[in-house]
This record gives sequence, C-alpha cells and structure tokens, in this order.
Amino acid sequence: MLRVLIEKEWKAVLLSPKFALTFAVAAALILLAVGIGIREYWAFESQQAAAQHLLAEEHLEQTSWSDLGSQVFRRADPLQIFVGGVHNDIGRLARISPRQAALLEQSIYSDDSILAVFRTFDLSLVVQAVLSLFAILFTYDAVNGEREAGTLRLILSNAVPRAHFVLAKFVGTGLALAVPLLLPVLLALLAVVLAEVPLDGSHWLRLMLFLLASGLYLTVFMAFGIAVSAITRRPSTSFLILLVSWVLLVLVIPRVGLLVAVHRVPVPTVAEIESQKAGFETRLRANYRRNLEDTWVVRQRAMAGLDAVDRVAYEDANLWRWLEEDDAARMQLETELERHTSRLDETLRHRKAEQERLAFSLSRISPASAYRLLAMRLAGTGVALKTRYEAAARGYQHTFARYVEESSGGGAGMMVRRRGGGHTGSFMGAREPLDLSAMPSFQAPREDAAMIAAVPRELGLLAIEALACFAMAFVGFLRADVR
Repeated sequence: MLRVLIEKEWKAVLLSPKFALTFAVAAALILLAVGIGIREYWAFESQQAAAQHLLAEEHLEQTSWSDLGSQVFRRADPLQIFVGGVHNDIGRLARISPRQAALLEQSIYSDDSILAVFRTFDLSLVVQAVLSLFAILFTYDAVNGEREAGTLRLILSNAVPRAHFVLAKFVGTGLALAVPLLLPVLLALLAVVLAEVPLDGSHWLRLMLFLLASGLYLTVFMAFGIAVSAITRRPSTSFLILLVSWVLLVLVIPRVGLLVAVHRVPVPTVAEIESQKAGFETRLRANYRRNLEDTWVVRQRAMAGLDAVDRVAYEDANLWRWLEEDDAARMQLETELERHTSRLDETLRHRKAEQERLAFSLSRISPASAYRLLAMRLAGTGVALKTRYEAAARGYQHTFARYVEESSGGGAGMMVRRRGGGHTGSFMGAREPLDLSAMPSFQAPREDAAMIAAVPRELGLLAIEALACFAMAFVGFLRADVR
C-alpha cells in the first residue's frame, strides 16, 4: 500500500499544471548559473595569466635589487563555478614589497564595478533561494489540500496507517522533484567537462558533497512544507505561513545574526588600524632621528681639535663603523615597526575571527545559512579564503626579502659618499639585468584540514533539521482532525 501511495503522490506532482513551468524555470536557471560560472572562471584565469606574464617581463628588465618587487596571484578554484562565495569580493593579487603589507587587492568588483550591481549568480544561490521556494510551492497543500478536497478521509478509510501517508507524501514529492532536476544538473556537469575545466578527484568529491548538501537543504523545506500543511486546515493559511517563514529563514535571520555579531564583537576599521600604525611610526621615527642627530654631534665633537688632513683620515678610519652602527639602529627601527604592525594585524585577525564565529553560530539557526556556509566551505570560497592567501603571502614576503638580501650581499642600492668627493663604498644596483633564476616562487595555500573535517558536522546539521521537520509533520498529522 505504501508503494501505491508513493506512486500516486509522484504522479500527482508530475502531472500538476505548475510542474512544467517550475521545472522549465529551474532547469534554465541551473544551466544559466553554471554557464556564467564557466565563463567567469576562464576570464579570471586569463586575467591572472596576463598579469603574471607582465610581471615576468618586468623582472627580465630589472637591474636593481633595491627596486625589485614581486606579486602573488590568487588561483581560481574550479568549484567557484558552482559556489562563488567571496571570490569576487576579495583581491586577486598581493604586492610583495618590504615597504608595505602583503594584502590582497584589486578585486573583480573593484576592477569592474558594474558586476557588483547584481552580485554573484551561481548554482548555490539558485538552490538556496529558487528551488527552496519551489519545494514550498509543491508541499504547502500536501495534507490540508487533500483534507479540503475530501480525498484524505477516503484514503484513510482503507486502513492506511497515518505514518504511511506522511511517508508517502515525503518520498513521492521528493522523487517527483529530484528526478527531473537531475537532467539539468547532469547537463551542467557535462558543460563543465566540455569546457575543459580542470577537475581532479578532490574537486569531484567536494562537488558530490555539495550536491548532497543541496539535496538535504531542499529536503528541509519540503518536510517543513508538509509539516505546516499537516498542522493547518486551509492551504491558503499554510502557504502564507510558509512564505513568511521562507523570508525569515532565507533573508532575515542570516542578516540578523551578522548584525548581532557586529554589535557584540566590534572590530576596528581599517582606517583606525592604519591610524594607529601611522601614529606609532611617526613617534618612533622622530625618536630615531633625534638619537641619530645626538650620535653625530658626539662624533663631531671627537673631531673638533683635528686639522683638515687628520679629520679626513679620522673619518676614513671610522666611517664604516659609523655606517654599521647607523644601519643597526635603522634595522632596530624597522624591526620594532614590523613587530608593532604584526601585533596590530594579529589582534585585528583575532577580532574578526571571533566576530565571524559568533555571526555564523547565530545564523546557523537558519537552514539557508547552514547550507550557504557549507557550500562555501566545500568550494573553498568562504571568508577563510582571504585569510589563507594573505597568510601565505606574508610568509612568501619574508622568503622573498631573505632572497633579495642574500643575493644583493645585504646592501642593495646603498652608496656611501665621502665629503671630499668620490665613493668610500658602493653597492649600487647592477647595470645589467638581474639573474632571478633562483628567485623563490609563491606556493598557493592548501585548504585547512580542519575546514574539511567540519564538513560531516555541517551535513549532519542539515540532516538533523530535515529529520526535525519530518518529525513535526508526523506528529502534527497524527494529532490532526481529518474530517
């Protein structure tokens, strides 16, 4: 009898007038989203390749170690085709220079601001907003619609257990919605393969987990729709309740969680951090200049009683030692500045991480937020993407600085002039192009193992929410008056 009920429900959904239209819209949106993702993926790769080629040409013409700089470029992940996440919002490159922090800059939206008007359109957005709404559309009258039409009493008069009836509604509607949607999904995957997007085994595994998460997410709304339909008496009432609930779960709660986190865990703005850095640097450099002036006053006093010849001889004998002392003081200044900057940046990162944890914990009340965060985690396009790349860029910055110092002999671009003319020592940049064959290359960061380990927990959360909604439907129908 259960199989008969499932077939009845499955055919009722497939033969309903609204199915053809909704299926056509869903299929078109799925294929459009993946098509746009493929185009944007290759456009990003082309842009990065052109920038890398330009940097390589600049390095071929570089003649001075003191002016040598580099850049690290963020790699595109094939799964950004399906889940854009923060890919377009964060920068695509970081400049490597001893005089500035290694931060990602030049985001896609900053380069082409018109793209920010409509933001990201990807498969995860289609599932999160459109398909979840369709799940509600096909379940809002699953139980009370049959009660209103009088067919519910007829079905239950055949000694059909109520548990079988609810299970048939759940399974039949799920099959009716899942099987037809497999076609556009398979076509989308075929388009990705034909576009020669480089997907390895890890990508395919994460993609399958993303599709599983999408199925669990839609199951939550489908079970929730059946539950509300079982509790209420009229389809119009259940549709209104479900629509308001959808707005709250998909649009409101994620933003409320973010606002609460911002209020509870305030994070200093970039302007405030830069102001603190600039103020500390100004005070430190002023103190450095005063100490340097005092040092040279002492040195001049030591030469006060000497004639011109002895003075020049005394300078020649002590100039290198003075330069080493001044360079040590300058290095101490730079070390203190770097230590202070690192401390401020680390504090900022910790505050941001704390704010993110609170925001995500609060917003996970909504299955839409839980699904969105899981999808970005699987695709590697979550907020941790920026942190990973900037941490790797800072590590490469130190490696690059050591390489320049060792290659230039520790004195790139330094030239010492003697007062009487000529040069006491010269370490001027080479006139010929530099040999950069041994220059270290940037290694793109790998995903944190802890992030991947959290995927089963996130999937379990969606599964628990789906089971809770199904339990609510089951209990609600058991207690419902079928007359």
